[in-house]
Amino acid sequence: MRELLPEAGEGLTAEALVARLALENGRREGRPRVVATDRRGQTASTATRPLRIDSVAPEVAFKVSGSRKRLKAIKVAVRAADGSLEAPSGSGIKTVRIDWGDKTRVVSGRMASHRYAKGGKYTIRVSATDAAGNAVAVTDRITVKKK
Repeated sequence: MRELLPEAGEGLTAEALVARLALENGRREGRPRVVATDRRGQTASTATRPLRIDSVAPEVAFKVSGSRKRLKAIKVAVRAADGSLEAPSGSGIKTVRIDWGDKTRVVSGRMASHRYAKGGKYTIRVSATDAAGNAVAVTDRITVKKK
């Protein structure tokens, strides 16, 4: 068993200390138990429980389809996976958001459609966040015709 002491004033939680120790040892999984000892020698400990450290951002790809004309529907289909699109792992996708780039409301979900009120160039931004808080965003620039 290794003793891990925080620097004075760090105020780290037990979970943060265990995660730091695991990362220092190159481990991503384990069954740690935290034992705390106060100045009088009294101890308290946690039960062992699974710990998985997910520090890898999700992977995201999306496809734009439909008419790229003003007031016509444009569709976005998103593929998002925690880990990689080929071999998902990690904590799982928590949110997927689509920003149409025209100052309209951002939508949540893996599929959505939108109609642009004006022609012009727009940047569609798709972001995904996993349950561990890791995030990624990808963009695609499109041109919407006026007629």
